[in-house]
Amino acid sequence: MIIKSILDTDLYKFTTSYAYMKLFPQARGTFEFIDRDNTEYPEDFIERLYLELGSLGMLHLAKDEQEYMNNNCRFIPPVYWEWLSSFKFNSGKIQASLDENGHLHIKVTDYLYKVTLYEVPILAIVSELRSRIFDNNCDLADVIKRLPAIEDAIDNGQTTWEDCEFIVGDCKGCDQMAAEYIAKYIEENMDDWDCVPCTLTIHHMFSEPRFRVGTKADDGNYYIDVRERFNKGVENESDLVTLEDCPQVHYVGGYECDTDRDSAMTTFSDVDIAFLRGKSKWKSGTAENILRRHNMSSN
Repeated sequence: MIIKSILDTDLYKFTTSYAYMKLFPQARGTFEFIDRDNTEYPEDFIERLYLELGSLGMLHLAKDEQEYMNNNCRFIPPVYWEWLSSFKFNSGKIQASLDENGHLHIKVTDYLYKVTLYEVPILAIVSELRSRIFDNNCDLADVIKRLPAIEDAIDNGQTTWEDCEFIVGDCKGCDQMAAEYIAKYIEENMDDWDCVPCTLTIHHMFSEPRFRVGTKADDGNYYIDVRERFNKGVENESDLVTLEDCPQVHYVGGYECDTDRDSAMTTFSDVDIAFLRGKSKWKSGTAENILRRHNMSSN
């Protein structure tokens, strides 16, 4: 089951749904998937796709999710979340097929305030299944090859560790691999207790990030555990390094939209290692981040 929560979507889908509900409650429409890459899918792709689409019908807005949205999404009234708690995806409204060339076609027709909610989950499912079938999952070597050189930025681009700040999002995959790589670099290259190689901050959309890096301490924060290295040979217990003394992994979150998060990431640091897939992606995302990524990758 790829989609595990009805909230696993973009916030603007809910604002759009509510707008349709208020302004055009009787309007019906069709969302159609267009594969710009003209990918040729295998014959069993539709079967796999419908298995996942059927799982969408099992999702519903849980009580704790409804309470969270009522408290944190104040520009959409509680009555909408009350309605969403009774909404269920209907895979019978989704038409998916492959043409004679193996190209994928998907259509969904329903009331606009409902049909708009199908878009992001369907795209996410197609993307995940496509990656599994064509073995497009990223590995660490691929991430590091495509990222600006992390070690060069640490070793050559900074004079003090406080100036060397790495910012990542919380998407599982590239963001997680990059964050784990940086954490491991800190752990393996922290030779001087007073000189941490760099700092790591993970920005996340919701109240909780989708992954964690580091070890959780009693104070609730996460740290890169270097106690074994620095406590080796220490005889006096009062001189032992505690987990709370180790380099902290910072988490910043609770943004209401992607734009707010990207803007915060831009303002927070001038070393953004967000994944750069190639020149074709320079126009996507926040302009400030894309320009900085381009400049870094050109150095």
